[in-house]
Amino acid sequence: MIDLTVTVQGLDKIISSSAAIQKAVDEELSKGTYACAQQIATDYKKSVLAGGKSGRIYKYGAISHQASAPGEAPASNTGRLVNAISVMVDSASSSIMKVATKYAMMLEVGTSKMAARPAAVPAMEQNRAWIIERIALALKTALSRGR
Repeated sequence: MIDLTVTVQGLDKIISSSAAIQKAVDEELSKGTYACAQQIATDYKKSVLAGGKSGRIYKYGAISHQASAPGEAPASNTGRLVNAISVMVDSASSSIMKVATKYAMMLEVGTSKMAARPAAVPAMEQNRAWIIERIALALKTALSRGR
């Protein structure tokens, strides 16, 4: 029988380095996802506030409002939808774009009585390449920091 003993030197440095890398990844991803959510929220707001909607025209006394047509981003009427959009940091999911109105989801996906007027999904699609680059940069930065 042969007695074999293996000693690994520097294991404490590997564990410490791994913890530093994880911390750096968490921090950089939080920054990156926040930046992505901000960009999506900005483009969401721009699409809602942009003119050129082609839906029905409603009259409220002397005031006219042109609604969006199905498939277009919602048309801003009172500003309530745009003012309800915010980006916040959430520890569980890094960052969240929040739209604090009941009807935002109904506008985004439609209802049984109304076709969708999407703004969030198009904003994400419009920024897809930039989002991928931003998250890749976050990971690259984190890995270089954690060494």
